Parts: sequence; C-alpha cells; structure tokens
Amino acid sequence: MRCTTAASAVAVAVVLGAVVAASPARDTNALPTPSASLSVFREANAPAAADVESLASAVERARTAVTTTRDIGRPVTGEARKPIVAAGRNHDDVALFPTERGSICVSMREAGGCNDLTGPGHVAWWVFGDSGGFRMFGAAADDVASVRIETGVGSVAVDLAGNALFADLPTAVRPAEIENAIIHVTFADGSKIDVPANAAR
Repeated sequence: MRCTTAASAVAVAVVLGAVVAASPARDTNALPTPSASLSVFREANAPAAADVESLASAVERARTAVTTTRDIGRPVTGEARKPIVAAGRNHDDVALFPTERGSICVSMREAGGCNDLTGPGHVAWWVFGDSGGFRMFGAAADDVASVRIETGVGSVAVDLAGNALFADLPTAVRPAEIENAIIHVTFADGSKIDVPANAAR
C-alpha cells in the first residue's frame, strides 16, 4: 500500500512488485490465475485512453530508468477495462490493464500501481488523497470474494467489481491511521486472512 496526494501521485504511487504480506493463516501454495487472465479482461467497460495513459507511461519510464526494479513487462493498454465507474463521494473511476509479464496495473485519477497479485492476500491496494478525502483503490484476484479495510476510525466495506477495488475512507481518517490499517480478505472458499497495510513499508 502507498499513500499519496494528487500533486505527486503518479511519481510516487507506481509500485512495481509485491506490496502485500500477511500472517500464515492461508495456504499460499494456491496462487491465483495469472493476472492477465483475470475475469475482468473478458468483460467490463473499455476505458478511454486518458484513464490509463499516465500510468502506462510511468510503467514504461520505470522499466527503463530504474535498473534495480523488477521488469514487469510492457503495459498492454489495448486490454484495459474500467470496472468501477463514478464511485463514491467523488465519482471516481478505477481502470485496470495487464502487462505482458502477467502483472496487473490499476489507475485512479493521477495515481496507480502494478502488482502480480500472488501475495498471501491476493490483493494490491493504494490510497489516493486530495481535497475530496482519502480513497482506497486496487485489484484482487478471481478467488477473492470480499474485502474490508479497518482503520482507527472504523471498518469500511470495499467495493469489489471486475477485480477492481474501491472504498471511500472515513472523512476523519488520518494518514497514520491508514498506514496502520488492516485489510480483511475473504476468499471464495470461505477462508480468511488479515493483511497489514504497513507491510509494504
């Protein structure tokens, strides 16, 4: 998880590689399908180019400029989808696209990131903040049934649609409380796991 504001969102929010960790409550040998094969890419709305072009450009820059970062492959924006449209109090859209090496990239407004969704929670998330407050957005593998985020000021159900995640966070929440939040993941088989938001520090 990364917390960012609109002014520098793409610059700091693009994360290449695993961003989640969790307790060993679930057998992590059962990995999700490759992200490029997620069900969202067989359905949902195709987004306008503007919904993904900033993140796609950032991914390309990171691939060539950051030699210490794992190469996740070129963005495949032709397969982009926008499963969440006009969500929450700020009417946010969440768009997804795969990369040629099986990662999934998530874009919302000026923020975004990429992940292969093979961590124990099978989810990846970021937090975007501006004058409209803080919002959580991200992606989940096909075997994730539901997600909740628990902060110091309450628990919020996360919208899950077409592998995309979105939630308005409580207006009273502070960045420190977001960093210490817990993500509660329930899988389709009924098993559950708690993923600490600060695992990506």
